[in-house]
Amino acid sequence: MAENNNQDDGIKKLEKRLYSARPIRAQDRSGLSGINYDVKSGWSGTGDIATMKKERDIQTPVLRTLLIFSAIFFLSALGISAYFILGGSNVVSSDNIDVSLTGPISVRGGEDFDLQIIISNKNNIPLQASRLVVEYPEGGRVSESAPGSTSRYVRDIGQIERNSVVNEVVKSVLFGEENAERDIAVTLEYRTEGSNATFIKTKTYKTFISSSPISLSMDLPPDASSGKSIDLNLKLNSNSSELLKDIIIEVAYPSGFVFGSATPPPSYGNNMWSLGDLLAKGERSIHLSGMLQGQDGEVKTFRADAGTRDNPDSNRVSVIYGSSLKSLVVKKPFIGLKLTINGDSSNTDYVANSSETIGGDIEWTNNLPVKVLDGRLSVKINGEVLNKGSVSAGTGIYRSSDGIITWDKSNGDFPQSIEPGQTGTQNFTFGFTPLISGQRGVYNHPSLDLEVDFVGRRFAEGTGPTSVVENILARSIKLSSDLQLTARALYYVGPFKNSGPLPPVHDVDTTYTIDWSVVNSSNDVSGAVVSATLPSYVKWLGNVSSMEENLSYDPASRLITWNIGDIVAGSGVNSKVREVSFQISLVPSITQIGQFPILISDATVSGTDSFTGAETRSVRRPLDIQVSTDPNIKRDEIGPVQ
Repeated sequence: MAENNNQDDGIKKLEKRLYSARPIRAQDRSGLSGINYDVKSGWSGTGDIATMKKERDIQTPVLRTLLIFSAIFFLSALGISAYFILGGSNVVSSDNIDVSLTGPISVRGGEDFDLQIIISNKNNIPLQASRLVVEYPEGGRVSESAPGSTSRYVRDIGQIERNSVVNEVVKSVLFGEENAERDIAVTLEYRTEGSNATFIKTKTYKTFISSSPISLSMDLPPDASSGKSIDLNLKLNSNSSELLKDIIIEVAYPSGFVFGSATPPPSYGNNMWSLGDLLAKGERSIHLSGMLQGQDGEVKTFRADAGTRDNPDSNRVSVIYGSSLKSLVVKKPFIGLKLTINGDSSNTDYVANSSETIGGDIEWTNNLPVKVLDGRLSVKINGEVLNKGSVSAGTGIYRSSDGIITWDKSNGDFPQSIEPGQTGTQNFTFGFTPLISGQRGVYNHPSLDLEVDFVGRRFAEGTGPTSVVENILARSIKLSSDLQLTARALYYVGPFKNSGPLPPVHDVDTTYTIDWSVVNSSNDVSGAVVSATLPSYVKWLGNVSSMEENLSYDPASRLITWNIGDIVAGSGVNSKVREVSFQISLVPSITQIGQFPILISDATVSGTDSFTGAETRSVRRPLDIQVSTDPNIKRDEIGPVQ
């Protein structure tokens, strides 16, 4: 708006001057200087015309060339398009190759079925070097009735003519669990004329197994008491019309299950059976037993798989033909029993030494909601190594004729009526006979079996005592072999001639022979070793009686080691004793006058018992200068350092 007002003011001022009575005063203006140009009257030279003509001549061929190339490209594209559209091509397209697969929607495991493969070549040229490849999943193969039974079927078809069809039927067989899905990959490999490249067309045939080739059933009780033995039966039936090769069964046990035995015995570990080849419609069975531990109400599940493995050395099922899954519930027994042996309350075998005294504690509990009347508790101790004279029955009555200790209302201060939840403990002790006996010889694999039995009557309101309740608990005691070491210090007898005064004199050298011998009683022992050390004032002379025995001395630690190795049961009793001797020397110090210096420290023998799996060991006291074990020593030669 301000700009328009300024324009109006200017017009008014000009209008006022034009119509004013006073003459307009001329304004002085500054002049411009002129410039003179030399204009020719004619055209001077032809240089510019030649240059312009030359540039025009250069541009014309370039445009012409571009135009020609554009026309050629257009015509080529038009020709190629027409060539493909009108079908005059010799080029192979995979879209014009059809692989059609026809087969059953479901198959029975282990039974033959036909897989029809139809290959259609809709191209205008043939397919060269064609090859059909059928690859089966794990557990599938070409049928036994077909030539070359394998998990990969290959057939050279050769040339497939244009607009032709190839029909191929492959007899196949699949294995696996019921309702398991299986994929078979079918591939057509081919080449085209004038090319070394190999092209492929792949299709997948999908089916599922309607029934497994093996029926596997498991017979298991619906419930079991913790700590009690249970039985499991497996039954295997072949549903296949052909031979099933190298069948194995693998069983997965729940936690708390301790394997006991099986018929037939396992082929690997305690849960895998190799059954070999199974005939068509054949049958196999396995019976196994073990002990189950768990909490009240806990569910325990067993699983068994039958099938084949990847290779003969494998101990796992790789292709499952049949499975079975069964569960049971752990329940408290009506009367709970627990047997503790020398403080060990586990349900496994107890390992003892023959010199050990066994203390047994039987704890019982009424788990019923009602009273139990007329209860009787007993334990039977059975085994030839039992020292019957050592049995103490506590408050019970011991019957040595059959080895049974009994507690009841008449004998043994046992309650006549046991209330719900009531618990109690009964005690007993016993010992063993020596494992090495001059009268009997050697006990082989010595053991004792303990069987605890409770019997009573369940009380019912209104009717009084009714049904009988009973619980039985068994446990074994295995005895380790009695590995005995005898250590002797000798002077007159033995393989070496000794010298020096007896009793020894200070600052005078006296030599001694140390003799070790080992006796083994009942079980084979492996890795047996005897070791002892020499005091600093005793010298190792390096003389060893037998080079057949592996005896060594370490100067740094002053340790003497006898690596015996394996010792058979009865060694030293009914076979030759293992024995070795070596020589040492003593130069007593004046400070040892009146003393009996130690010649060698306490000696320890140890090894692994093959029957119990536990270490067995014994220790012998140190030997000093009192060589009383030498039969030729005189009384005046036994004394302190002089």
